[in-house]
Amino acid sequence: PQPMTTEMGPDGRLYFNEYGGLLKAIDLKTKQVKVIGKLEVFLQQENGFLSFALDPKFTVNGWVYCLYSPIGFDGQSISRFTIKDDVLDLKSEKVLLRYDEQRKECCHHGGSMLFGPDGNLYVVTDAGEVWRVTPSAASP
Repeated sequence: PQPMTTEMGPDGRLYFNEYGGLLKAIDLKTKQVKVIGKLEVFLQQENGFLSFALDPKFTVNGWVYCLYSPIGFDGQSISRFTIKDDVLDLKSEKVLLRYDEQRKECCHHGGSMLFGPDGNLYVVTDAGEVWRVTPSAASP
């Protein structure tokens, strides 16, 4: 396992993603780890499941935002998914943004995401750019 990002969930569990595509949650009291879901990701030249962020209203909407390297697209995707009953619903994917990156030469693919106190999602790309995404129920 190669954990990339961690975030404390409102349910008291620690959520984390792994480079290879897994999203997991660990109960810190029992130490039990649960696989929430798996994204199919391109895994060469430092691409993979790079980061995630739980929506500030996660307990109400179950939304999780994922930064990952989709298969069949030369670049990264920022997508919103819904977690329901501890399962990542892959069919719920709403692509918010995709950006091209070359995949012919290695490396320096990466990024990170987190929600700011203003409710916006902040994305830092591997190039050091910072993007702000304003999510909403109608059009994230």
